[in-house]
Amino acid sequence: MKNIDRPTLILAFVLAVFLWVYVHASQDSPRRVFTRPVQLVGKVSGIKTSVHPDYSTVNIVITGRPEAVNGVLPDEIKVKVNVSDIMKVTGKSVPHQTLVTMPKGVELVGKPPTITVIAEALEQKSLPVTMLFIPPPPPGTPVGEYLVQPTDVPVEGTPEALQRVQYVTVSLDPSEPIPGGMKITPRAVDENGDRVDDANVLAESILVRLASGRGALGTRKVAVRVPEFSRQPRHYLVSVAKITPDQVTLSGEPSVLALQSAYLETDPLDVSQLTKDTTLTARLRIPSGLTVAEGTTVRVDLQVQPAQP
Repeated sequence: MKNIDRPTLILAFVLAVFLWVYVHASQDSPRRVFTRPVQLVGKVSGIKTSVHPDYSTVNIVITGRPEAVNGVLPDEIKVKVNVSDIMKVTGKSVPHQTLVTMPKGVELVGKPPTITVIAEALEQKSLPVTMLFIPPPPPGTPVGEYLVQPTDVPVEGTPEALQRVQYVTVSLDPSEPIPGGMKITPRAVDENGDRVDDANVLAESILVRLASGRGALGTRKVAVRVPEFSRQPRHYLVSVAKITPDQVTLSGEPSVLALQSAYLETDPLDVSQLTKDTTLTARLRIPSGLTVAEGTTVRVDLQVQPAQP
């Protein structure tokens, strides 16, 4: 002991105290790791935001007194990102720091994680509202004449989502009375009638009213036909590949139904600028006094081929 100088003894003592404090602090402040989903909050008009797939979940490390740390449930830890400050789309992913909230008595180890947000510009297109009867009435079922308001609504989504949207529909059971009208939530659907979840109809509801309470006295199935194109595009030939639906159910007075031909035509389609296969929505030309159970529009798939020289 005589060979150990005083400064060395003091340093050894300080190190011993530091190690003792560190060990006890580690025992008194345990750590736990939670894997939590990232939630987006806030919205900017005209922009769709989503969490990059690589950052859908993040690891959160908490510390504190043992009883507090051990008592934390996973759902008590929230990881959010406020995207309301994204004002424009630059074509790149946007880094954002998360906001972590947790119960009292515990604290976050380190800084809140930074994740990547994908921002996509939204577009809009206007589509007519089509009314569908669910379940479809069998032939001979009295069906009244219905009016929808508004008749056209805008749909918002990414270009890819809007390309899949073919109709905006509201569904109604014709056997249910709707005195004074009924507000029905519209849906954006694809060619198969399946809902397009990433397209947003910018109308909370559509008012459906019964215009004629007498009901039709008969129904009749007729085919759907597109009028011949008055003008073909230069160097191309356009033809109808498919009409969906290719048959519709007309309802109305028997005397009016008897005058209807075996075909129901659509409004003329302008194909003069087409250069590739395209799908268009066409309105049916419904005679006065008749209604169509399947709706007022059909989807027309057009095939475009180079014209023969």
